[in-house]
Amino acid sequence: MSWLDTPVKIIPALNKIIDALHERAIYASSPGVNFGSVYEHFELPYSAVNHTNTLSDRIRSMIRSAYRDHFPPENFGKWSKLHPYGDYTDAQIDEAIAADLHKADIDPAGFFWGRPHLLGDGTFVRACYHLLNNVILYPAIKQAIPQTTKTRFGDIEYDGARNMPLGTIVGKFYNGEGYFEHFDRRFVLAENTYPKLQGNWKAKRSVSAVMRDVNNHQTYQRIEYSYVNINETFEINFSGIQSEVIPWHPETLNNIDHYRSLCEEYYTWVQVTQYDNVSEICITAENFIPPNYEFFN
Repeated sequence: MSWLDTPVKIIPALNKIIDALHERAIYASSPGVNFGSVYEHFELPYSAVNHTNTLSDRIRSMIRSAYRDHFPPENFGKWSKLHPYGDYTDAQIDEAIAADLHKADIDPAGFFWGRPHLLGDGTFVRACYHLLNNVILYPAIKQAIPQTTKTRFGDIEYDGARNMPLGTIVGKFYNGEGYFEHFDRRFVLAENTYPKLQGNWKAKRSVSAVMRDVNNHQTYQRIEYSYVNINETFEINFSGIQSEVIPWHPETLNNIDHYRSLCEEYYTWVQVTQYDNVSEICITAENFIPPNYEFFN
């Protein structure tokens, strides 16, 4: 080991593990996040009889949490979920941790403090070191959100979305003055995604459905409604935290003039909405800002 060279006393070793966990949490969090007392050190004097369970349980809980929210280095360069372990149960997280330790020839029972291991035999410390030094290095990408950066109302353009759901291509106020059209729609990483990705990468864009809705706001009655399931997937390129423009699906554009004519005839609100999401991503370690961890290797 390096930042956990052996032999080492148990309290200094556990405090270095806490420091490494804290360092990774800072890297994966937005600036200014206050972690409170979560990462406080253990203090001497230390009674192995009374406090071993408390020490190991606290660190094990922190590692489970960090593991749930990490992006595994083994997924670099291939299609992967944005947040691979985000929907795992606690039992599944433990199984995944055990599998990683097995690969490193470390007995998982030592991490979970099962027989014949005790905290002081070194297996728990070696397991934590391996997970933090080789596995829990990069944060998962929490979400990629469709965002409309421009809206057109007649000949006037606005920044951002105006008065229509984000996936909407055409709509009209019931005052009969004109149409709203969203354009320059892109995926952007959620604000709580840190560190922000950099460079070029790609994702799979899924179009789940297209909704059409026409309402007569004089009589408050729906004239026409349809919800078409699409369930098709396409690749889309990203640069940094933002994708290229999200194309409208042919089904979205289908008979759009028909909806506009209805709008003119009935002075209605016309809405055609396309539902997009990012289902998988393909990134490399170079897409992350270098962590520059002190507690690494």
